[in-house]
Amino acid sequence: MARGAYNSDNPIWVAYPSATILVAVLLSVVPFGLSSTVLAPPSFGLVTIYLWAIYRPEFIPAPLVFSLGILQDFLWSGPVGLWAFVYLVIYGLTVSQRLVLIGQGFGFMWAGFGLIALVAGLLSWISASFYYGMAVPLAPVFVQVILSTAVYPLFIKIVPVMFIQAAQSGVTD
Repeated sequence: MARGAYNSDNPIWVAYPSATILVAVLLSVVPFGLSSTVLAPPSFGLVTIYLWAIYRPEFIPAPLVFSLGILQDFLWSGPVGLWAFVYLVIYGLTVSQRLVLIGQGFGFMWAGFGLIALVAGLLSWISASFYYGMAVPLAPVFVQVILSTAVYPLFIKIVPVMFIQAAQSGVTD
């Protein structure tokens, strides 16, 4: 795709980040042939929120992030508000560090996501433990962190190269 093809006035391009996060959240409930021994699925929504919060945060406002978190709560049958809270915190952390992250190599970005996934996992564990009034098992949290971090390289392909190039060159429309 040519870099010049991007136009922030085009509603399709403006909606693209939101649509990719929505699809990622919906894909997170698809089993993909994983055995029943997998304790928690990867959080595809977390991966896409991280990427878009770095490259085009203006296209994913906080109310949208909150709404997609609520959707994930319903899809995963979890406490309503848990993933909305986690997504908003992660969104805020990522946006606050985006200038550090933009322009970094793949390994640095992947490690950054691994750290974000760990923070998200711990936030979800603390929130769920508080909600249920007892410490919930940690194993599913770590499985989810590992799986989410492992799928990051696949999801980096969702973000068009032109968005990455525009963000790295300082063009933010």
